[in-house]
Amino acid sequence: MARDFLGLPTLSLPELHSFSEDERLLAQVTIGIVRGGGAMYSGRFIECIVARLLGARFPMLGISPWDLLLLDGTRIEVRSGATSFSLKGVKDVDLWVFFDKNSPDAPFSVATADDVAALGVRCISATKLRARFPAISASELTAAVAAVCAGAR
Repeated sequence: MARDFLGLPTLSLPELHSFSEDERLLAQVTIGIVRGGGAMYSGRFIECIVARLLGARFPMLGISPWDLLLLDGTRIEVRSGATSFSLKGVKDVDLWVFFDKNSPDAPFSVATADDVAALGVRCISATKLRARFPAISASELTAAVAAVCAGAR
């Protein structure tokens, strides 16, 4: 079993060839919902995109105080939105990655947890978020996360 930097279990992803017939169906249904625009799984799908780009791990359970974990122990909260972003909830994270669904060329923004807390709001419009935290492309995400982490230390 994989473990995070605190020794807590992180999710070990099964190989696709190991899926049972029922598990393949569940995967297909899930992707069908995502492709159809269903909100139930779209946030998790965006977490997968960010995880792939950053080489991050997932928590063992579906509910966790963080969404992704980098190999150096950095805990990340991923939020997506089209017109606004919810900042609600108690999160034990080091940084936030935002994904703007209306910005295909530069959908990401990165902020430290302290910077998000300093906003003092429970929701922020996409326009205000972008004014505060610059938009970046997928190819820039890893470097931006490293820079934000370095600046937070």
